[in-house]
Amino acid sequence: MMHDFALTAEHVVFMDLPLVFNLDVAIKGEGDMPYRWSDEYGARFGVMRRDDPFGPVRWFDIDPCYVFHVANAFETTSASGTSSCCTRSATPNYGAKLADSTLTGCCGAGPST
Repeated sequence: MMHDFALTAEHVVFMDLPLVFNLDVAIKGEGDMPYRWSDEYGARFGVMRRDDPFGPVRWFDIDPCYVFHVANAFETTSASGTSSCCTRSATPNYGAKLADSTLTGCCGAGPST
């Protein structure tokens, strides 16, 4: 699910993550959130140049996680990065307080094949 994205001075960063919409849960209408973690979906970041909005998106596989919101995005001469809050939990608890979640600052990016 693409919930958020990040902007740096020169790039847009998309997050394609393993929290997916479940139509069956939504149709039941029992008040449950219609999103579920999918171990099969995988996770990746997409990077696109801001000055070429019709150009290619370069995808990088990352360790499965879910990024709730990006707080900052930046570039240096050798790398780009984001500051965000993400969880690696296979069973996210949507009602949990932030302090109750398993949080990490990085999702371990590596080039996609």
